[in-house]
Amino acid sequence: MSIDEDLALERVAARGWPGLRNEWVGGWWLRAGGGWTGRANSALALHENGHDIDTLLAHVQRWYQADGLAPTIQVPLPARRDLRDVLEQRGWAPRWGAVVMTAPIADALAAVPPRPDLPAVDVVGAPDDAWLEAYHYRGGALPAVARDILRAGAGPRFLSVADAGTTVAICRTATSDGWLGITAVEVAVTHRRRGLATHLLRAALELARDEGIERVYLQADHANVAAQSLYSRAGFARHHEYFYFRPAAVA
Repeated sequence: MSIDEDLALERVAARGWPGLRNEWVGGWWLRAGGGWTGRANSALALHENGHDIDTLLAHVQRWYQADGLAPTIQVPLPARRDLRDVLEQRGWAPRWGAVVMTAPIADALAAVPPRPDLPAVDVVGAPDDAWLEAYHYRGGALPAVARDILRAGAGPRFLSVADAGTTVAICRTATSDGWLGITAVEVAVTHRRRGLATHLLRAALELARDEGIERVYLQADHANVAAQSLYSRAGFARHHEYFYFRPAAVA
């Protein structure tokens, strides 16, 4: 993939999961959302647009500290290797990140057969309490701000599967610029290995296809090899990766 393609996709993904307070400074999009999720609480560094890097870094630190948040910069790689090197020289360090995977929707649908034996997928425009209770971001309970962040962004939808009246599998989608984005995929521990994740995936892909959308992206933690393998079998390929950088002195 080209550098321009990587950065263009990061811009699309940022529209799908913004912060609650957002500001463009040069080619950096600063996002704040109560500290919940890296995507909603980091500066996406696309390009500097002629701005001095040290001036940008000082602005980022002041902007996040005003909200009581740790200054955090999302660095797409390999596109922004130059910025990675500059940040490391100035004492910033990568803390966590993700692999971005993509697929043509037609190819993914061909790789994920329908499962009429599984319960139907419900699709709504806002998460209800059952959906929120089924979502455990990084294993933790959701803060109050989570509902607002989940509902922000480009055309979010909330998919779920219920079994015996209990929500057992969920995901969230967003659409922007011809792309479908899939996030917040979770299956209850007691209902795993039933194919529910790919069942949700197919439902999301079908909806997007019917609306004329041709491409899909998602993000998986570097350590989540199982998820990466699942999506590889579903026709996805690695596109690029990103890391969140913070000053070395910041937790």
